[in-house]
Amino acid sequence: MSNTPKFQDPSYTKHINQIITVNSIYDGVDEAKKFIYKFGEEDPKEYEKRQDMSSLANYVKTTVDTISDIVFRKQIDQEGVTNQTVKGWLETIDLVNDIDTFGRELLKNKAKDGFTYILTDSMFFNPDDVPSNAQADGIRPFLLNILRKDVPNWECDSMGRYIRVTINRTITEPDGDYGFKYIQQQRVFKRGGIVEIWEDDVKKDVIDSLPWDYVPIVKVGNSLIPELYDQAKININHFNRNSELENYTRVGGSPFLAVFGSLIKDGDNPSTIGITEGLAFQDSQNSDVKWIEMSGANYDMIKKHIDFHKEEMIRISVEFATERSNATATEVEKDSTSKESKLNSYANEIEDGLNQAIALMQAYWRSPLGENIVIVNKDFSSNILTDKQIELVVNLLNSGNMSFERAMRILSKGEVLPMITDEELDTEKSLIRNQGDI
Repeated sequence: MSNTPKFQDPSYTKHINQIITVNSIYDGVDEAKKFIYKFGEEDPKEYEKRQDMSSLANYVKTTVDTISDIVFRKQIDQEGVTNQTVKGWLETIDLVNDIDTFGRELLKNKAKDGFTYILTDSMFFNPDDVPSNAQADGIRPFLLNILRKDVPNWECDSMGRYIRVTINRTITEPDGDYGFKYIQQQRVFKRGGIVEIWEDDVKKDVIDSLPWDYVPIVKVGNSLIPELYDQAKININHFNRNSELENYTRVGGSPFLAVFGSLIKDGDNPSTIGITEGLAFQDSQNSDVKWIEMSGANYDMIKKHIDFHKEEMIRISVEFATERSNATATEVEKDSTSKESKLNSYANEIEDGLNQAIALMQAYWRSPLGENIVIVNKDFSSNILTDKQIELVVNLLNSGNMSFERAMRILSKGEVLPMITDEELDTEKSLIRNQGDI
C-alpha cells in the first residue's frame, strides 16, 4: 500500500530493467559501457581503461532508425483533416515539431520500449475567465510523447480506460544568480479534470478545473517485453566479446622475453631484463632466452562468438526492418497474402494513437471541429526488397563485403545494391575496415 504517487506498479518494476537495457544500448557507447563485464582479477584502473577504450557496434539504434525510415519514407496523409484549426495544430503538434517529426519519434520510442504514451495537454487557464477555448488568445491543446519509464503507476476502469495516471517529470528552478536546480515531480492525472502536483512525497498543488471527465492519455503499442530486448542482450554480449578481443590483441599482440635458467647477476634471477643487455648463464645446458608470442587460439574462439552474435543481430534487424521476412516464394508472387507484417503493425499502432490523441485535442477545444483523421504510410510494396534480394544483402554483410550501415540503408530505402560515388566508396571501405570483427 502506498499513499504517494512514487509507488511503482508490479508490471512496471518487472520490465523497467529491460527498458533501461534497450535504451542504454540505443543511446550509445557512453551509456552502454556500464555493461562491459569486469574480469575476475582485473585491476580497477585497467577495467576503467578498457571501458573507455570500448567501441560499440550499435545494432539496436540502426534497427530502430531503419524501422522509422521505412514507415516515414512517405509523409503522414492529412487529406482526412478538414478543419483549418486542426490543420494548424498539426504544423506544431507539440508546440515545436510537425506531425511527421512527432510521429517518427513516437514510433522510435514505441519500438524501443514496447509501448509509449501520448498526453493531450495545454497551458493552464481559468475557465471562469475564458468560457470557451475558441475565445482564448494563444491557448490551444498540444500533444506530448510520454515515455514508458516515466509512468510508474496507473489505474483503469472496467472498460480499460485510464482513470488515474502518474507521470514523472523533471523541472528546473533558479538556484542563485546563475545556476539552476533540478526537481523531480509527479503529476497525477485523475478523472474529473483533476491534476495533483507532488514533490518529495508532498502534495504541492491541485488543479481541479480542467475540462476533463477522463484522463487525456493514449497508450501506443502493447508489448510488455520490449521487442528489441533480445537484440539488445545479444548486442551486450557482442560488445563484451569485442572488448575481450581488443584487449587480447592489445596484450597478446606484442611478444615478450622469457628467460630460462640461472643468470649470473648477484645470484638472483631478474624480474625484467633489457634486450640490449648481455646475458651470461650459470648453466648453459639448461638455460635459454626466447621471444614468446600467444598462439591465437583464444582469438579464434572469441572471433567465432563475435561472428555468431553478429549474424543473430542481423537476423533480428532484417526481421524488423522488412515487410515480409518469412514469406515463401509463393507468397512473394501473390499479392493477395493477408499476413500482416511487423511494419504494418507499427504503422497501424502509430496511426491509431495519433487519431485518438487528435480526438482528445478536439474534445479539449469544446467547439465542433468535425471529423479529422490522419493516415500513416503503409505502402511498402513499391520499395520493399524480395527475400532473395534481402538474402543477397545479408550474405554480403556476413562475408565482410558490406558495412552494416550501408546494408540497413539499402533495406530502409528498398534499393538493390545502388551505385555509389567514389567518395561513398571510400567511406564504405573505411566502415568495413573499422568494423573489423563486429
